[in-house]
Amino acid sequence: VQVLLTRPFTKNFDQKLEGQVKNGILSIALPKLDKGRWELKLKFYANQETVGFFSYELNAQ
Repeated sequence: VQVLLTRPFTKNFDQKLEGQVKNGILSIALPKLDKGRWELKLKFYANQETVGFFSYELNAQ
């Protein structure tokens, strides 16, 4: 699993995070986020020919 935490419209705050899947559950430790919009982008590999991409929008208050 590759995990990227980023802000929309800029790459200045990009952080590569560690994620792991155990028993079908994804665990990610998020750092403290500044207020505003963030995106969590995930890339999963089932094998060399099968890749899945997911993107989630976060709103830190």
